[in-house]
Amino acid sequence: MMSSNFVQPGKVMAFTAPSGGVTDGQVLLIGALIVVAQAAAVQGARFAAALEGVFDVPAATHASSQAWTEGQLLYWDDTAKVFTITVGSNTKKAVAAEAKASTSAQGRVKLIQTL
Repeated sequence: MMSSNFVQPGKVMAFTAPSGGVTDGQVLLIGALIVVAQAAAVQGARFAAALEGVFDVPAATHASSQAWTEGQLLYWDDTAKVFTITVGSNTKKAVAAEAKASTSAQGRVKLIQTL
């Protein structure tokens, strides 16, 4: 039995598309949440986005310093729009779901919602 104020599990939620809209599979930082758009939407329209799951996403590349190991903490670089192992001012938002070569522009991540 659920409480009378239960709304939903929260694995996928509706958000308002930011300036420029969103594309299917696009990673976005919305406030403190990292989400993956489940469909395209024009600016101002509501769209569904996943807050949980494992996704293939854009990743930082570099000849020697952007290889990932399984389970490694990853950070979202909202300026470059990629996941990275570089902490700096980036936001901790995922773990590597599998290893990634340093030159690969895509990686597999498990989203985490840290505050």
